[in-house]
Amino acid sequence: MEFDCGPKSRQAEVIVVGAGPCGLLTALRLGQANVQVDILETASELDQRPRATHYSSPAVIELRKAGVFEDVEKAGFHPRLVTWRKPDGTEIARMPMSTLEINYPYPMVCLPVSALGGILMSHISKLPNIKVLWGHRVVKTGQSDHDAWVDVMKNGSLFEKIGITSKMKALWIVGTDGANSTIRKDLGLTFEGSTWDKQLVATNVYYPFDEKNGWTDSNFIITPDNWFMAAKITKDGLWRVTYGEVMGCSDEELVDRQASKFEKMILGAPQPSDYKLVSISPYKIHQRRANRFREGRFLLAGDAAHICNPFGGLGLTGGIVDAGNLSDALIGVIAGLADESILNKYSEIRIKAFDEIVNPVSTENFQRISEQDPETVLATDKFLAMLANSNSDPKVVDFLHTKVMELQHDFTQYYHKCS
Repeated sequence: MEFDCGPKSRQAEVIVVGAGPCGLLTALRLGQANVQVDILETASELDQRPRATHYSSPAVIELRKAGVFEDVEKAGFHPRLVTWRKPDGTEIARMPMSTLEINYPYPMVCLPVSALGGILMSHISKLPNIKVLWGHRVVKTGQSDHDAWVDVMKNGSLFEKIGITSKMKALWIVGTDGANSTIRKDLGLTFEGSTWDKQLVATNVYYPFDEKNGWTDSNFIITPDNWFMAAKITKDGLWRVTYGEVMGCSDEELVDRQASKFEKMILGAPQPSDYKLVSISPYKIHQRRANRFREGRFLLAGDAAHICNPFGGLGLTGGIVDAGNLSDALIGVIAGLADESILNKYSEIRIKAFDEIVNPVSTENFQRISEQDPETVLATDKFLAMLANSNSDPKVVDFLHTKVMELQHDFTQYYHKCS
């Protein structure tokens, strides 16, 4: 016995599991290429928790290709400077973020990922070949030489209560269902790496760091004791403050400690009456990736494929680039422009990007803020020393921009060339 998951007259060519930004962008790109897509999402709506916010140049390229960047730019803003500081606010080093000053074509943009989800959904809603199924939980996977399928339960249904599932088939299935990916686990893929022995708490708060402290759009406070990041994330003055906490506390205890943490670590020792706390979310941080991003007719992207700490925005940018690269590869296969080996190349190249850029750079970013001595960091940290001595030299900024752009890859170059 099965429940009805969608129109009987239509079978998707691609099923995307997970309606986060990576999944939605993948579905949108495929839909724009006239591919029939079903999106399956366990939740009943888009995730509104405080999460990633910054999209660097490689991600901007993919947002432009999907035709959504104009909306993202309108809703968000271009951050100008990131600074590293001592606990007393003294600036250690700074770096231009958006690169608008030197006319790069893909300047960084800032917008909470929940808002990006809304923009992507508005574009998806205009495409009749994409169907979004909320409250649909994947519980098992399967595949043959010719197609793949997932067994699905519909949340709150009678079928869920008695354990009956429905089978949904497609030519290809994309797992973008997050760090705890059911797709990855059921395929038997590993998630190699480590979990940091540190506790993070992410908050969204209205507090004028720029006016009160004279801070730039993004600020990293270096100190082993009360390290944190404060970054403006909306045009109306909402800031993301992400900080470290003691291990072993429950989520409730971490929430209770928030006010005292703000008082200790933020200049001026602000009291709760001095700011408006919009949201708070404790979470653990990891550096992990799947051993491969393709298993037959299943493919992984975004957090289902790899995760890293949030300092530097490389997880979000890497996931957005995954979505764009995988979309190009799948479009090529489905349109007959490339054979299936392009999907192996997708796995190889995205793994290389994580191993050689995302993982080491994000690790250095986190260790820089949480483990370095602010008084001696310029003597021990080559990256900050380079910035401090460059006086925003365009050549240094150009070099850093070029390194970030190595995250991007053009998969259309392999059309008709795969074997």
